[in-house]
Formats: sequence, structure tokens, C-alpha cells
Amino acid sequence: MSKIAVSLAALVIVEKHNISLDSNESLAAVLPELKLGSGGPCDTIFDGRDDEDKWKFKPATVGVTLRHLLTHTAGFGYFFASPEDASLREPNGTFPSVLSGAEVAFATPRIFEAGERFLYGSSTDWVARFVERVSGTPLRTALVSLVFEPLGVPAGELDPFRTPQLDQKRGTINAKVAPATFVPIPFDTPQFEQPPPGFAALGSACLWGTLSAWATFLQCLLRKAAPADGGPALISEVLWDEAVSNSLKHYGLKLPAPLLETVDPELCCTVAEYSRPASEVARTASPDGFTMLSTVLHTTKTATGKSPGAHGWAGLSNSFFFIDAEAGVGGVLLAQFFPFGDEASSGGRMSGLDVLDSLSDSQRATLEQFQSVTNTEDLDTAVVVLESAGWDLETAVSKIYDRPTGSSARSPSVDQDDDDDPDSVNRPLMHSFQIDDNDVMPPSGAPRPGGGGVIFWLKQALGILSWPLGIFYGSAGVVLGLIARLLRIRPGLASLRPRNPFTRDPNSRPLSPTASSERWIRALEDLTGSRPPLVASATGAGEPGGSGLRQREGRRVALPDFVVGGYEDALRRAKEELRVLMVVLTCEEHEDDVEFKRNVLTDADLIRALASERVLCWGGDIRDRDAYQVSRTLRPLSYPSISFISLQPSPRAPSSSSPQMSILTRHEGYPTSSTSAHALLTALTTLVLPRSTPFLSRLRAQDASRKAERRIREEQDRAYESAARKDTERVLKRRKEEEDRIRNERREKEEEGEKNAREEERRRVRERAGEWRAWQRGVLENEGEAKEGEGVRVGVRLGDGRRIVRSFRDDDKVERVYAWVECALGEKVDNLATSSSSSSSTTSTKKKAPVAYEHIYEFRLATTFPREVLEVDGSAKDDHIKSKLKGGVNLVVEGLEKRRESMGEAGSDEDDDEEEEDE
Repeated sequence: MSKIAVSLAALVIVEKHNISLDSNESLAAVLPELKLGSGGPCDTIFDGRDDEDKWKFKPATVGVTLRHLLTHTAGFGYFFASPEDASLREPNGTFPSVLSGAEVAFATPRIFEAGERFLYGSSTDWVARFVERVSGTPLRTALVSLVFEPLGVPAGELDPFRTPQLDQKRGTINAKVAPATFVPIPFDTPQFEQPPPGFAALGSACLWGTLSAWATFLQCLLRKAAPADGGPALISEVLWDEAVSNSLKHYGLKLPAPLLETVDPELCCTVAEYSRPASEVARTASPDGFTMLSTVLHTTKTATGKSPGAHGWAGLSNSFFFIDAEAGVGGVLLAQFFPFGDEASSGGRMSGLDVLDSLSDSQRATLEQFQSVTNTEDLDTAVVVLESAGWDLETAVSKIYDRPTGSSARSPSVDQDDDDDPDSVNRPLMHSFQIDDNDVMPPSGAPRPGGGGVIFWLKQALGILSWPLGIFYGSAGVVLGLIARLLRIRPGLASLRPRNPFTRDPNSRPLSPTASSERWIRALEDLTGSRPPLVASATGAGEPGGSGLRQREGRRVALPDFVVGGYEDALRRAKEELRVLMVVLTCEEHEDDVEFKRNVLTDADLIRALASERVLCWGGDIRDRDAYQVSRTLRPLSYPSISFISLQPSPRAPSSSSPQMSILTRHEGYPTSSTSAHALLTALTTLVLPRSTPFLSRLRAQDASRKAERRIREEQDRAYESAARKDTERVLKRRKEEEDRIRNERREKEEEGEKNAREEERRRVRERAGEWRAWQRGVLENEGEAKEGEGVRVGVRLGDGRRIVRSFRDDDKVERVYAWVECALGEKVDNLATSSSSSSSTTSTKKKAPVAYEHIYEFRLATTFPREVLEVDGSAKDDHIKSKLKGGVNLVVEGLEKRRESMGEAGSDEDDDEEEEDE
């Protein structure tokens, strides 16, 4: 990222010393190594390969200019982005790497003629040498004096030399060796406070600095290279505007595609393009440009929202910056890792790579699955999440659904007490999702299936007999509790009351449905080994998450993709997405709990069937409040319990206009029989899907038809709105055209009047000036010249090539010389006016001076060498010639163009050269 600072320093020098940007001679005066025809290495270019497949070279025919160097069109390349340049470098060739800082590393043949095409390369290193030689100081000193100090960048915070102050803040440079895996690497550039003989400071790498210093620098660039305290800009606004414009247009060039093609993948990736336009039309019509600040210019609005005219560039270690003057925003990002342009870097997003084009086939397939699971259409966000997860689908999905505890809205029934009336608790759920399980379960209060009347009356009798024992048991508990308090024993240890397995610590705050679901999934993953133990990780690999494919102790275990959220959320999603819902209720204290989770929920065939049929899965432990409420709704007889729920026609309205969420089948009990993977898979394929698929397909078709009709209506509405808008625009356009016509006619009349007035004034000035010159000619004729050998002899070279000579007396005043020259300059005009006018007011001579007229001399007379202007303004016109001029002197006329404009005289072809010295 040093290129922009070095380029700005070069432009400061260009304006200060008036150096041409487009002249090889001007550049060669500073850098003779780049002079055309010098025969040096830089004066040769590549010329393809010979019969032995070796590179050929030929003399260059186009000289390099400073603009070529600033815009990377000079023909210099980089070893990591140009096969030609790489062939010259060790170990392939004899030249060392440019990163060595050796001067011989820069004196290489160029790859093509200057201005022929764009190639990102080491041109800025030559710009740095230009800055050093013109300023006469080392590069770091020149950058401070020309750029950083005038802009108010904190001293020592941006420096091509890594000072001890910066070294203490230095960040680690890393290399990406695998997805989401980085290792520190030793990386450095030659550190010269002042380069020793044979070495040169690098202008293209590295500019060490802090984020705050870069932010200050970018703020100044947003102000057109002006400091924040309101001081003067480093360069004029005209030069700044030229510097941030598309300089490639100067050579009729466009940025190539790809922008950067690597030959060293470990150091740099191929970069397709720097910015993606917001529309495909803009992509074709207005490709990005390149500025003299060594930045890529966005010529249209980009997909990431940058304005037209925004520009920026990057550093090799995935460091990026941009400047958006229209929006008043700049930004810098320092990622500190190789290779440059890696798809996992934030730079990849900043550079606007085409997301789909940059992905492999397997990554595209993973992206499609991720979008299907998460229901997202944001490609950029999806790719960022997948990249952070190392393109592991399950890890990425868990990152989406692993939300902080309590982040979701609480269910209306969460805060209900466990002993509340079931109907009052379940009424909102039943009303919202219309669950109809009458075909599976009897109404509340009816005998349970399989219970029978005998069992019911036996339970009632036992309850009556145990009533006295319950009274004694409760009284004993109260007495022992009082004793425990007196003895300062914790009540929880002294209590004789049995613990309720469905309640937790009464002092703890109840978890939200989402938090309970997250905890259940984490416990399930820990038990089955579906994810690694939780460890702190910068990449998020060990973060808690939803179910999925994970690594643990060398084993890979899969789980169904359980919904992270409350039961109501799962029901709502199943109803909206027209999917079957599988509800899993477990109890950690049940003896079959571990076997069911390890053997049934991890069965590969069952998981594949659930995934292929897009069955939504939700689970919970009935010790949690949300799952307990679900158990009171579904009323299982044993645990684990698995229920399949789907939309079905209402018994009261068999049509599909009012479907209800109904329990299709339920499985409870032993994991080796009724809740085994085989039993669930059989039920899914033979009962659940045959019953749900036809009806859900009909609902999907109806939903698609409704959406199609809605799209048609929306398109019709848009068409009507478009027609109305076009009519309105047409009326407004005609009205504006009429207003513009009237305004233009009025303006033309005013301009014509002003023009006529100016012409009349010019005619009057010419006429009065002609009268004055005629009078002065008469005066000069009457006075005559000084005698030979006396006075001062003056020769004047006029702009039309004529030379006039006259001898003036010593006591003649300076104004007399100016009058004599004015008469000579206006001779042609006066003769033309005299011949074309019948009036006698303007003649070759006149005895009387014009009334109320004072002639203003719009030119100046000056001696040739040394140059000294003969002033005529104010009292200087009354000075005697003898005090200003000695002996014979030759004068030149300066400012003839200004005189012509003032007098309203048209220039002639003979007057092209305004000022010509007497030789």
C-alpha cells in the first residue's frame, strides 16, 4: 500500500518543478536508465520465443514517461504475476527479486512497449527513485517532507523503514495453509534508513504503519490531499482531478481480465476484477480504470455501494483501502496473510470478485445446500459463513442457528406454572397451529389406551389408602426442616421431600425455548461425539452449535438437523414450509435415554431419509419447561417418544382450504423395538410419507399457483405504474423542453445584445485609438529623430517579423518610445481603416490630440539580455530615456495577444509568434 504515497510525492515534485508527465526526455533527465535509445536493459522488450523456446528481445521504440510509470503501463512486471518477469528472476534467471532491494533487480528488460497495455508491476520502484533523485533525499525523508508532515500524519506512524517504535506494534504475517488454518511466517523487506551503495529503497513495498495513521492519511486524501486543519493542499485541484481520473484513457486502454493472473499461487491468487458493478450493463459498458495514484478507479456504482469515482488498491498481505470522495467515506483493512486475493479474505469481498465464478464445483454444491437449509438468498453472506467454517456445511449451519441464550422471543406459555390447567396452557398453541390429534389420542381426562377401567379404579383405591401416610410424611418433613434451620444445616440436605424430576433449581431463571433447545442439542452432540469439545478458537471451529457433521477423536458422527428454537417455532416453520415435523421427546433420567440417542439418532439410513424427504426435526428434554409443555400436549405414555406431525385436511372441512397440523404416527418405548431406527424408517416410508406427501404436494401446487397469480398481478400493477410514470415523464419532459426553449431564446437574445455592445465598444476603442495614433505620428514626424551620434538608438522586433529603428533624444520620455511602437503596431489596422472609410476622422497623421482620451499601453517593452522590462505605468512614463537606456539597445514586444484582445483586433497568420527576441 506504499504506492499511493510514493505516487503522490511524485506528483508534488512534478507540479513544483514543472516536469512533464508525458516526455521521455524529461524523465530521462532524472532517470537516464530509462532513456529511449540508451541501449540499456530497460531499453529492450520481450519479443516472444525462438525455435528453442527461449525468450527473444528487441530494442524498444517507445520511450517510457512518468505517466507510464504511475499507471503501470511502462512494461515492468512482477515475478508473481508475469511469467516473463519470473523467467528473469533467480533461480530461473540472473536477476534477483525486486524484494531484495538491489539496484540490478530493477534494470530488467520490459515486457512490452510503453503504453501498449496495463500490467501491475514494479513501476512504482522507479517512481521512488525519481522522487529520491529530484528531492536529493532518501525516500523515507522525501515522503515525510513532501507528504506525511504537510498532511499532519503523526510522526513515525507511516514509514518505509520499520523503526523500533513501529516494530513494537508489528503484527504477525501469516500464510494460509488450509481452509481456516493459518501459520505465522517470517516476512520482511530490506530495512535501510539510507540504502547502501548498490541498493535502493522500495517504492512498492512496504510502508509500515498503524491503522490510525492510515485513517488520517485517507482523511486527507478525501480532502483532495489537504490536511485536516484546513491548510493548503499538496497539489493544485487541477492536477488532483487529473490524478484521480482514468489515466488509461490517455492510451486508449482498459483494465485486463483477469486483473491479476498469478504465476506464484503461494504468494498471490488470480484476481478476476477489483470491483463488481451494480449491474451487468455497467460491467460491459464501463469497466474500471486506473489512476496516477496507482489505484483502481470505479467508473460506475459497485455492487458493494461505492460511488462512481471511488478508487482504492491493496497490499500484498491482503491489505486494502478505498477512498469514496462522493460519499465522504474511506476505509482500510489490514488482514496480514498470504496469498493475496485469497477467496477467504475480506479482501476478496472488497475486491468484488464474482462469487459464483470464484467457487469450485464442490463449493457451489455446498453453497446450494447451505442456502436451502438457511433459506437465504444473500450469496456474499453465505460464502463468508461457509469460508469461516472451512466449507463444512454442518459447521456453517450451526453458526447460523447457534444464537445467544434468550435471543428469541419467549413463548406466551413459557411463564405458566407447571401445574396450570392444560387447556389454558395449550390453547394458544392449538389455536395458532390447529393441531388435531383426536385420531391418535383421546380427549384430556379420558382413560389412556391400554389402561382399562380396572387399572383406573385400582389407582383410585391406592390413592385413598396412601392419604394418611402422606399427611404424616408432610408433617415429618416440616419438623425436620425446622430442626435443620436451628442447626444451620442446608435445607436442601435436610429435606425429606422427594425431588421432582421435572423441575430444576427454583432459584434459577427459566430458560427460553431457544436456550433449552440449544442446550439439548449440545448435550446430544457431546453424548454422541458429533462435535469436538468446546475450546477457544479464532476460527470458530470449537464454538457451540447446532447438530451436524463434526470431528471428535478421529470419528465422524452425524445427527439429524434439529431446529434450534422453540416448539412453536418448529410448528410454525413446518406449516409455512409445508414439511413433515418429527418431534423427539427424551428424558435424561430414563434408562433407555443414552441407548436411544447413541444408536437411533445417529443411524445413517434414518438421517439420509430425513434429509432427502426434508423432514423438519425438533427435540427436547421433558425436564425443560418447553419440552414439558409439549409432552402435556402430545401426551406420550413412555420415553423416548417420537411423533410425526404434518398438515392434513380438517375432519370438519376435508378440502385443502383449512388444513390442520395433525399427528400422523407416534412411537414410544424401547430403542430396540418400537423406537428403533428400523421402526422409525419403516413408519416414515410406509405411513408418514404416503399419508402426507399427496396432500402437501397439492398444497404446494396451490401455493405456487397463488404466488404465480400474485406475480402476475404485481407485474400488471408495475406495468400500469410504469405506463402512468412514462406519461407523467413525457408531459414533464415536454414542459421542460418548452421552458428550456424559452429560456434559451431569452439567453440568446441577451447574449446577442451583450455581444453587440461589446463589438460597439471595441469599434469605438479602435476608432479613438486610431485617432490617437494618427496624432502621435504627426508629433513624431514634427519632432524628428536625434542626430547621428547623439541620443539613444532603439531597435524593436515586432510580432509580425518587422524590425523598426529610431534614434531618440536623451531628454525624450519613455512614453515616447511606447507611442512610437504603438504607431508601428497599429499601422496596418489604421491603413485598412483609412482605405475603407470615407470619413476623414482617422488619417495617417493628425495635428490635434483626441478629446477625453488616454491611451493605455497593453504591451510591454523589454531588453533581451539581461531581460529588464521598460516600465511605462504611473510616473515611469515621464522618465527620460537616457536614465533607462544606454547607447544602442534592442527591445522586444511582450503581451501582444493581450493588446489585440483589448483593442478588438483580430490576429493575423503572421502574428502567431507573439514574442520573438532580436538575435
